[in-house]
Amino acid sequence: MKLDVVKREKDFLRVFGNEAESYLQGQLSQDVEGMLDGESRFTFLLQPSGKVDAWLRIYRQTQNDYLLDVDKNYGDLVLARLKRFLLRTDCTVEISNYFLYTEIANSRIENSFVDCFAIPYSWFGFEFTDYIFKNESLPEGFNLMDNQLWEETRIKAGIPEIGKEIDESTIPASLGIVD
Repeated sequence: MKLDVVKREKDFLRVFGNEAESYLQGQLSQDVEGMLDGESRFTFLLQPSGKVDAWLRIYRQTQNDYLLDVDKNYGDLVLARLKRFLLRTDCTVEISNYFLYTEIANSRIENSFVDCFAIPYSWFGFEFTDYIFKNESLPEGFNLMDNQLWEETRIKAGIPEIGKEIDESTIPASLGIVD
């Protein structure tokens, strides 16, 4: 069975080191210390004023090794923002090369792909699975769909995107996705 997926352009950052967990706990809006290995959460990187610098997802690989994905062309902004407060902290933040495919709907199949993180999630009644690979080539078992399908579904589901629904003047509560 082939999975219908769209290839999404994202920037990825890896955050690792003995103090990565505690550092991210102080920088992101989510409870990073409460995450388990293999868990992901959507989160904000906020300005000191409380406005949004970035909307991203954090994926915990291990206690002090995290992968962040953010909308394309915003990785450098997140990198600069995270490094700004990285003083005498045993933590490294770097841009990493990964590739993301999204299945719209969730087949809940067993992840048998090599070197892949499979992240199923729900968003206001919509089901998705993101497959994150280190290799850019289209995996066997994937049927690549038109990216317009993602854009239409993203809008219907209310998934925000930086530069469209989110800019530097956005406050999290205005997006309707947080309590």
